Amino acid sequence: LAKDDYSSSLSNNNLGWTDPTEFPLGCSPNVTTPKNGLSMELYSYDYLKSGSNPCWDAAYLDPNYPRTGYKSHRLLAKVENVAGNINFYYHAPMGCTSLFDTLPQAYNYRTPLTMTNFTMLLYGYFKPKVTGYHTFTISADDLLFVNFGAGNAFDCCKRESSADDFGNYQAYAVWGSQTAKDDLTVHLDAGLYYPIRIFFNNRDNDGALSLTLKTESDPNPVIDFSDYFYSFDDTKDGCPGLVSYDTSCASVD
Repeated sequence: LAKDDYSSSLSNNNLGWTDPTEFPLGCSPNVTTPKNGLSMELYSYDYLKSGSNPCWDAAYLDPNYPRTGYKSHRLLAKVENVAGNINFYYHAPMGCTSLFDTLPQAYNYRTPLTMTNFTMLLYGYFKPKVTGYHTFTISADDLLFVNFGAGNAFDCCKRESSADDFGNYQAYAVWGSQTAKDDLTVHLDAGLYYPIRIFFNNRDNDGALSLTLKTESDPNPVIDFSDYFYSFDDTKDGCPGLVSYDTSCASVD
């Protein structure tokens, strides 16, 4: 698609949202033991039949694809303990051809996969080290959607039962489109665990994912999430959810 057609398609699919929440709901999972890193699911994303123009499948632009549509594709692997620097850039020497390579070490999966065309879902919890505003910045080739906080990504300690009930995307980036919300700024409390869902797709050729973090207490960007990403086993009754809020004081008569 031409760039303007691409943007029009995304706009018609209503990928954005107009009600960002600065104070997301966090979890206090004191009923289960934390495990390091996020969970990952990898799915195939095949090209269209030979001779098609374009060669790549436009299904990833369907609003239902990142919600449930990807599940109709072949599950390649389920992996635990995804942590560290998850950013990558894969350069393909040619398009419309499935080319194999491996994800970075942070993904804890060394089996080659078609880096030119695949779908990836990451989910787990983000645990901030300081209380205050956190800004996540994303970019992608071809597509990256982020959901954050309990009730938006999934419910506290009930990920499996609420996996398909996530809310609107709080950050999103699609290559070739002017429609994007590249930053997500939220106020977080140190010690809480915030559900996070990261959905990525590469339709063809080069593939890239970038996720960085800045806090108001440190201007240096964080790219290594080794001590930020965690996972928990679901529990029957879930686990407590806590919401943060700002306070201000003033002299009044």
